[in-house]
Amino acid sequence: MKKPYIIFCAVLLFLFCLPGCAEKENESFAAGRSYTYSGKSFSEIEGDAFTIWLKEDGTYSYYESILSSYIGIGEWSVSGRVLTLTDTEAERVNHFRIAGDDLIYIEENSSNFTFVKVKNGERFHGAADAL
Repeated sequence: MKKPYIIFCAVLLFLFCLPGCAEKENESFAAGRSYTYSGKSFSEIEGDAFTIWLKEDGTYSYYESILSSYIGIGEWSVSGRVLTLTDTEAERVNHFRIAGDDLIYIEENSSNFTFVKVKNGERFHGAADAL
């Protein structure tokens, strides 16, 4: 009689651990990477790209264009498949869905950015940082 109870408890424990494992996997995927906006920047300068850098220590920075002097900084976190950027300087929060190597912008409940207005579903292409 005890055997089915032990199996049931083991299965429940396994199921409760899965979301936490996936979250850690997503965090390690996102850390140490840069993400470049696939849409059009407000600058026409070749090679100028809106880029977000996620650092291993849980912080991030971004700049929207070489023409802007503003560099956004803050902290990032992952919950499930959603990356959240919290800008400590401008009190902005932006959400992205993790999709393979890329981030897909979630407009709902996001503050958006200063110069480049990202639309729902637009993509930031990811690459491992060479820093």
